[in-house]
Formats: sequence, structure tokens, C-alpha cells
Amino acid sequence: MFAPQGSVPGCPRSSIVGLPRGAQVLFRDEPGQLYEFTNHLREAIAAFPVGSVLLENLDLSNVWMDTPAFGYLMDLLKEKQVSSKRVKAFRCGLPDEALRHMVAWLEALHASSLPDELHLSHNRLGKELLFELVGVIQKKRLELLSQVPAIWLRVEGNLGIAPVAIEELVASGRAVFAPRISCTERMQSRAAVAFPAFQTHQAQTQQAQMQQSWSPPGHTLQPLSAALPLTSSVPPGVLSVAAKLAAHRAAQQAAAALPPEVAAAAESIQARVAAAAASINARAKAEETKAQEAAHAEMIAQHKANREEALRVQNESRARSDAKVKANREEVLRVQNESKVKAAWQAQAEKQSEFLQYFQAQHQMAQQQQQLEYVRQKQLEQMQLEQLQYFRMVQATREAMDASGAAAAATSGATTQEAEGGAQQTGTCYIDLRDLVPDPKRERERREAEQKANDEVANSLAAIRLGLAATAKKEEEESLRQREQQQEPEAPPNDDSGGGGIGGCGTGVPASSSSASAGAEAGESASACANAGDRASANGSASASGGASASAS
Repeated sequence: MFAPQGSVPGCPRSSIVGLPRGAQVLFRDEPGQLYEFTNHLREAIAAFPVGSVLLENLDLSNVWMDTPAFGYLMDLLKEKQVSSKRVKAFRCGLPDEALRHMVAWLEALHASSLPDELHLSHNRLGKELLFELVGVIQKKRLELLSQVPAIWLRVEGNLGIAPVAIEELVASGRAVFAPRISCTERMQSRAAVAFPAFQTHQAQTQQAQMQQSWSPPGHTLQPLSAALPLTSSVPPGVLSVAAKLAAHRAAQQAAAALPPEVAAAAESIQARVAAAAASINARAKAEETKAQEAAHAEMIAQHKANREEALRVQNESRARSDAKVKANREEVLRVQNESKVKAAWQAQAEKQSEFLQYFQAQHQMAQQQQQLEYVRQKQLEQMQLEQLQYFRMVQATREAMDASGAAAAATSGATTQEAEGGAQQTGTCYIDLRDLVPDPKRERERREAEQKANDEVANSLAAIRLGLAATAKKEEEESLRQREQQQEPEAPPNDDSGGGGIGGCGTGVPASSSSASAGAEAGESASACANAGDRASANGSASASGGASASAS
């Protein structure tokens, strides 16, 4: 028996060694573990192409197995086109339904890949399945181009296969008897299968020894089988009716040639031999029947126990598989949850980092803006200080100009003083600090207000000039009219009126001198107004606000 060289996980007494060529596949574990063993075999041959795996020996013997498990294994061999030189499945309790899976596997193989040996003895096979198996093998061998030895087939010990069925196959030429596996009868036969013939020879030897033990001294009786030699058409170990008649005739002929006393003794011996043979055959048949019934009952009980054990192991395997699947699923969910949590933490960290970067950028921008605002404030303060110094200088200049103007106005007249006083009031400047801010809009408004003030000052000066020109023209006309009146012919001289006209009117000044005096005063007034208008124009140009320019006008 092949000993396991490497155990399969979960099947410590089984082994798979030597793939893909010349492999030894052995199963010796519990029947329910055949499913697990088949799955390991599937994983082992998955690395090789289909049809490239050749087993040297597939040994499933002495393990009682059920049909589904055996069919699961045969279906794998059929699917992967796995061939084997030797298949041992004896004493497995296999019925016809299980062996039909093997027939399907053999039918799927190439003719050159059929096994050399099939050991199927001591199972529960029937005649129909045997004929079907031999038919498939014969059909596949017809595809071969050269002759090959017959397949060594052992089916003894099957309750459903009688010796008559084997003799029928041999008589039809589909099978042949061979004493040994390497004998000439098998190696040169054209039959599909070769049955072992050692049982026939054993039966013939036992009959010859039994008949020799009952022969009288000095005489040798012819063996019963010698009258009709056992041929391929007679079941081994059983004498037909024709053989018995031939033996009886041969005995009668031998008795006729002997003396009467010897013939009588021979007949007596022959009768006792026949009775003893019949008794022995009956006893042997009864014992064989009893043994077969006991073996059948034991096989049924064993099959039931094995089936229950297989169901139990299958349920346990299924429970372990379900638990493993559940554990794997929980592990996958745990890993997924951890991945999700890790991804969420990473996303939160990235958001916090982005938020921190954003606030840092905002802080930097705020600092830059503060710095810019500080610089701008400093520049604004510097500009305000420069403008204030400028306006102070302008104010001092105006005060000096006003002082000089006041001094000049003191030497002029009352008209000049009034005009000068009005110009001084008009030239007062009020500074608005909002105008010092360098705002483009306000700067534009300031320029527009300055232009408007300049225009108003120009218009005021033009109006004053026009008024002065009209007043001068009117006074000139009045002086001309008075001159004309003076040049008119006078009345006869009257001492009273003439004296009164010169000395008594209260003027004491001639008319011409009065007109000249009035014209000089008007000229001085016009000159004073013109000087006041020029100073007002200068003050309006220097002012920053439109209201101050308007008041200066």
C-alpha cells in the first residue's frame, strides 16, 4: 500500500505528491473529508493546463464513501481532463450511481489516456453497470490506431455481478481471462478488458484434491471436471448437469471393466463421494449465502454510519466555513471602517491645515495692511504738517500784506479805508483739515471749487471795474454839464448877487475847482477798489476751499 509522503491540510492521512506527471494521489481519511480533499486537489492542479496532469496512482480503497462525494471527485477529474494509469476504488461500497460518474470521466478522456488498471472489487455494482463500463472502454479503444493491452478490470465481490455475466462478456469476445496482469493473454488480446482467472484455477485444484482423497487403493478415479473440462462458458467452481452426466457415464464404463466386487466398492465410493460433495456444496453455499447476507447487512450499516458521519462532517465544515466567511466579512467591514475613519481624519487634518494656512495668510495680509496704513498715516501726517506750515507761511504773508495795506489805507481816505477793510474781511481764510487728506475725489472737488472761486473773483472784479467806469462816466458827464452851464452868458452885473454868489453861498470854492476835486476823489476811490479786488483775487487763488474763495471775492 502506498504510504503518504506529504499530508494535505485538513486530511492528515491523505497525500498529493508528484504533480503533474507520475503523481501519487491517496485518500485515507474520513468519508466526509473527501470534499475538502477534492478542493485541495483542485487547487493543486489549477496551476497546470487542462489535460496535462497524469496520475500514476489514484487510490481511494478501503474508505466507505457516498455517491455525491465520489461524484464530486470524478467531476473534477472530468473537468480538468486528469488521467490516471491505475485507479483503486475497491471496498468502498460504491453503487451503480457512483460508478456512472467514473464512466462519464472515462468517456471524456482521450483513448490513449484511459487507465491501465481498474480495481473495483467488493462494491455494490450490477451487471448493467459492468456492461456499460465495458462498452465505453471498447468504444474508446476503437479510436486507437495501434493495439494496446486490455485494461485489467477486477470486479469480484460485487453482489450484483454474477460469474455468468463475466462469462458472457468473455464468450462475446469483449473480455478475456488472464492469470496475471502481465501475461500474454492480456498483453496480446484485442478485447477491451481482462478479468483475472486465478479464481477458476483455484476451484479446479480444490476439486481434484477432493476426488483424489476418496479414490480406492490401486485405482485412480478420473476427476469430475475431466469428463467435461471447464471452459470459458461454464462458471468457475460449479459443475453443470451435462458435466455430472458425463462423469456418471465415465464411472459406469470404468466399473464395467472392473471385477464385480471392485465395481460395487467403486459405486459405493462414488455414491458416498457424490453425497459428500453435495453436502459440502450445500454447506458451502449456505455459508456463502449467510456470509453474503451478513456482509450486505454490515455494508448497509456501515454505509448508514458513514453517511451520517459524512453529513455531520459536512455540517461542521459548512459551519466552520460560514464562521470563517462571517469573520472575514467582519474583518473587511472593520478594515473598511478604519479606512473611512482614517480618511475622515486625514480630510479633517487637511481642512484644518488649509484653515490654518488661510488664517496665516489673512494675518500676514492684515499685518501688511497695518504696515501700509501706518506708512500712509505717517505720510499723511507729514503732508498735513507741510500743508500746515505752508498755510502758516501764507497766513503770515497775508498778515504782512494786510498790515502794509492798512498802512497804505491810513494815508488814503475814508473810502479807501472802507474798501481796504472790506478786502481785509474778505481775505480771511479758514482751514478745513479734511482738505489736507490726499483724496483724489476731494482733490478734484477742491480744484473745481478753486476754479469756481477764481471765476467768481474775476466776475466780481469785472463788475467793480464796470461800476467804476460807469461812475466815472457819469461824473464826467456831470462835470461837462456844469461847465456848459458856466459858459452860458451872464445877467447884468448886480453887486448884491455877485457878491453873494462868491462870498455868501457858503462854498468858498469855484465850480470848476469843485468838479476837479470830485473827479480826483472818484479816481482815488476807483484805484482803491482795484487794489482791493487784486488782493482778493490773490487770496482766492491761495485758498484750499471754495467757500473761503467765495468769501474772499
